[in-house]
Amino acid sequence: MQDILLIAPSRWLQALDEFAKIDKSVKFVRRPMTSVIDGVAYIDVQGTLVKSAAEINSDRFTGYAEIAQAIRRIDTNTPIVLRVNSGGGTLDGIDLALNAIKGRDKITTQVDGLCCSAAYWLASQTKRISATRLSEVGGLGVYSVIYDTSRMLNDAGIEVKMAKTGALKGAGYPGMPVTDEIMDDLQSTVENVGKMFFDDVKSAREKVELAKVTSGKSWLAAEAKELNLIDVIEGGQRMDDEKVEVAEEETVESTDDEKTEQDSVAQERERVMELLSLFADRDYAQEAVKNGWSVFEAKAHYFDRQKPVAHSAVSPVATAPAAEPEASQNFIAMARRLAEEKGISLSEAAAQIAKQYPDAYQEYARG
Repeated sequence: MQDILLIAPSRWLQALDEFAKIDKSVKFVRRPMTSVIDGVAYIDVQGTLVKSAAEINSDRFTGYAEIAQAIRRIDTNTPIVLRVNSGGGTLDGIDLALNAIKGRDKITTQVDGLCCSAAYWLASQTKRISATRLSEVGGLGVYSVIYDTSRMLNDAGIEVKMAKTGALKGAGYPGMPVTDEIMDDLQSTVENVGKMFFDDVKSAREKVELAKVTSGKSWLAAEAKELNLIDVIEGGQRMDDEKVEVAEEETVESTDDEKTEQDSVAQERERVMELLSLFADRDYAQEAVKNGWSVFEAKAHYFDRQKPVAHSAVSPVATAPAAEPEASQNFIAMARRLAEEKGISLSEAAAQIAKQYPDAYQEYARG
């Protein structure tokens, strides 16, 4: 069967070009797609949507399988917000994400950029859709492309022949003519998928008039709101707490083991997100994540690399311990001075200063 696509052709061709340029030999640490802020779980749905992006070395692709997995890992009492900036993607795998979304009540969507085609199919199944005013929403539709290269090859003196068991077997093979029967079958498949898409939208958003929104066109937020494709136009990237509307759900108590596991996962997410946001050098941030460094350790190692300590050939002279400094004293300056005095690395010195002057470390860590 030919690929069924729910994404603008120009964006699909761009995605194929990006995929072809990915260097698979380089180790890649994917940016975490889930974060928890003030009791709300945010799941990033970004770029081109495919069945699974786990093996794709790029943050410009999001997998339906990973979306479903992220949703199922979040406690049912926790509100979920899908943060969407996607022009759509493939049909293959979309049910994985759709089923996970339909199985949750406390889930909404926030659009900042694009929410078109396959991405809108997902968003439409959530309880509420908000978008920033310049976001583009819509693109409802399905298509598939098949190339008939038979005439070109015939002109070049090449004739492709195929032994097959039925009129539609082998349809789309390069060089074989695309018959009316093949096109009728493909058109039927596209229309059936489109009907499922549109029926889902209408079922979840009753005020939408399908005749007005299923041409494949997309709209800026104001027009999308008039067409009932979205509910609210918002100004920022994150929803204000009071604007997050979620359905009430019966509280289910978690066991102590589940709570411990959830706390550990939340702490790890916070560590990873803080490291990725702290360092402009993405390669270094990924290295820190991979090595399991804390924010403090990552800062110390970073300073080691930026300004290596010049070790003296003369044995250091022991010095009397300094008086307890004020917490506002520069933590790294203290660590650098100790490194120079003892001929040790800055990270080792920082660890010693952190133990000796915890207040100074805490202020440094906060800053």
